[in-house]
Amino acid sequence: TSDLMEKFVEGDSYMHVSQALFNILDHTNSWLQAKYSNLLAATGKSEGQLRVDDIQKATRDKHYSAVKTFLERICKESLANLSFNCGSYHRAAFYLDKTLSVDTLTDTQLNALQKLHAGLEEPDLVVGVAAVRTSEPSLESQIMYNTAIGNFQDALCCFERQGEVDSINIIKCYLSIDQPGIAARLAAGLSQRDKWLKKELAPLQAEAAWQLGEWQQLEEFTNLWQLPVENTEAGAADKNSSSSNLSAAVFSGESWEMGLSKAILYAYKADRDK
Repeated sequence: TSDLMEKFVEGDSYMHVSQALFNILDHTNSWLQAKYSNLLAATGKSEGQLRVDDIQKATRDKHYSAVKTFLERICKESLANLSFNCGSYHRAAFYLDKTLSVDTLTDTQLNALQKLHAGLEEPDLVVGVAAVRTSEPSLESQIMYNTAIGNFQDALCCFERQGEVDSINIIKCYLSIDQPGIAARLAAGLSQRDKWLKKELAPLQAEAAWQLGEWQQLEEFTNLWQLPVENTEAGAADKNSSSSNLSAAVFSGESWEMGLSKAILYAYKADRDK
């Protein structure tokens, strides 16, 4: 049961609990802003007539002060990291902005900024962060920089020097340099080793398939994307586990690659059936 609980915590619940936390924080911030407006309105003065002393006196309300103090005590860096891990990059940027000082950016903070801008798909900002570095960038930073400027060959060289293999991003690099055969073989091997990645790999395998003209495989991969995870091999292996819905929770939205692959498949079928 301990293993099952661990898988549950690492699965759907992580996303649901995180979203619930953000919903509570959003509601609390909205309440605080509304309470602030009501307290100022209760003074009977217009915004132009209010002095600093009036605002300070009005906001001494115990309920307002308690909620404001509670929100201020929450670590914004932790919220930024949680937002990033959930894929909520704009929210992560909001919280991260509250923790950074432009004059005292450390390498760790620069790395965080670069990761965030990469997640937001802002290549100019990724390059901008690289430009302000005063020390030698890490391999991870070099990969993000080379990927942002479209230098995928150098990115692959950095991947080779890394101790930990990032297979999915390596596959993306091979697709970007018109090597769909290598990308397809890597994706097939990774999919066989880790069944939980089947749905995540499907858009990349579909892209490799249409680049290679493998139309039957393309249809198989686009159909795989539409299957609920319990109908895949990974889901069948652990049908009763809550973690069996992890892929569906994380990858429920259709990616740009999969949308393009479906459009190409549709055009191919329309042309074939003429």
